[in-house]
Amino acid sequence: MNTLRKVAPQVSLANSPRLYLQLTRLVLVAVVVGLVASTAQAQIYHKYIMRGQIVGATDDGVVLCIGSQDGAAVGQVLEVYKIVYEQPIEESGDSFRREHTGQVTIESIVDEHFARAKITRGEAEVHDVVELEAKK
Repeated sequence: MNTLRKVAPQVSLANSPRLYLQLTRLVLVAVVVGLVASTAQAQIYHKYIMRGQIVGATDDGVVLCIGSQDGAAVGQVLEVYKIVYEQPIEESGDSFRREHTGQVTIESIVDEHFARAKITRGEAEVHDVVELEAKK
């Protein structure tokens, strides 16, 4: 019994410059989209997660992830909080609480993202959170 079978033609990139050009364009578009997405992710991470953290500590003070872009200014006094994990509290369901540990004063602005501060009261460690005291 003879059956007719359709066979797909084999396509080679070497034999099809048009296909090669389309594939190259597709790869370039994917690379550009990936770069744009990673840049946006870094900006989102800085704006919503990292901003307000102490990112470094030296004998002279601390480095804050708050800079000129965030409105930081020399002389600003910021309260320092340690984030403490605890078992969820029944009525609120919260697992984290802030514990006030000290105060820092901005001494210099490094750039739009960072500032240097000295510890003016209490303690301040890497990963602690700082925030401008709300005016009453």
